[in-house]
Amino acid sequence: SWGAATIASHNALRYTAAALGNHEFDWGIDTLRARVRESRFPWLAANIVETATGQPPSWLKPWVMVDTLGVRVAVIGVALPETPWVVLANRVAGLTFLPAAPAIDAAVRAARSVGADFVVATMHIGVACLNAGTAPRERSTQCVGDALTVADELEEKVDLIVAGHTHRRAITSSSSVPII
Repeated sequence: SWGAATIASHNALRYTAAALGNHEFDWGIDTLRARVRESRFPWLAANIVETATGQPPSWLKPWVMVDTLGVRVAVIGVALPETPWVVLANRVAGLTFLPAAPAIDAAVRAARSVGADFVVATMHIGVACLNAGTAPRERSTQCVGDALTVADELEEKVDLIVAGHTHRRAITSSSSVPII
């Protein structure tokens, strides 16, 4: 079945959590839900709600808390808001994809209210940089992308954004939020 081998490898790697991207919807919600059930880690999307109820789908979480060496780290997931326009419409029927920044803000407030020391937003929203640096820790320059806009729109403090979708290496920041 579609994606089962990928989930098996993610389970073997002992993922802590994963944010949904647009390709997770390529085979439809029923297949995606089957893969989520097989996962030994939660799938995150703070910006997806059921159209009928306005509530998050039961098979997704907006965020999770991870305790690492005594540090409480909240990991917030965000799906690509444009997913309904980049996959076949029937693949996301019944779901609404909300703007990223307000969804992250709500999740940050919830996470901080229960003691998060550090907040990471892992987003399937990208950034691309002309100079991605040649040294492992070299800062990227001349960056563009929606991840920068999301960082600028946040009202709540996020300690790190892990951006995806563009499949490009980046070490940058926007509005004092580090973005990788």
